[in-house]
Amino acid sequence: MDFNYQEALLLLEKQQKKNPEVIKHSLAVSDLAFKTAVRLKNNDPTLELNPDELRIIGLLHDIGKDVEERPHAIVSSELLAKKGLHRISEIVKTHGITKEESELSKIPGNYYPTSLEEELLIYADMHVMHDKVVPFEERYKDLLERAKDPLKHKALLLAHRRIQKIMEKIDAMLC
Repeated sequence: MDFNYQEALLLLEKQQKKNPEVIKHSLAVSDLAFKTAVRLKNNDPTLELNPDELRIIGLLHDIGKDVEERPHAIVSSELLAKKGLHRISEIVKTHGITKEESELSKIPGNYYPTSLEEELLIYADMHVMHDKVVPFEERYKDLLERAKDPLKHKALLLAHRRIQKIMEKIDAMLC
């Protein structure tokens, strides 16, 4: 990857300059994604994971948040693709509840996470509430309470078990 952490941080700061909370959250997700990837690689050196890449992915995962009304993971993915960051774009588009939101909104596309990198991003994002690392259920409860849009609330309810399985899978790999 020819795109480094500093360049990613500058891109995030430029895009989200009016939303410092997104920047703080993204920094925390980036840190957790990196540390989790390092631990997984230490546990199993055969895993094809690049912790530095996960750090950048975590940093950029919400770059499209609050830009428009569509699911932010899709907007983030499109912004990253326009910058030529296609691999990062593909990983970012599946994070969170995009699969359920897209199905409920009838947005075409495959937003189901299939790679370990996609699952690691979900793992890190679903453990960071604002800028603090918390248990998944605490983060999930906070998201439900803040979901004002009925579609987003329904998507969260539908996504719970799927995301919980990802949490369990990564936790087991960390043991």
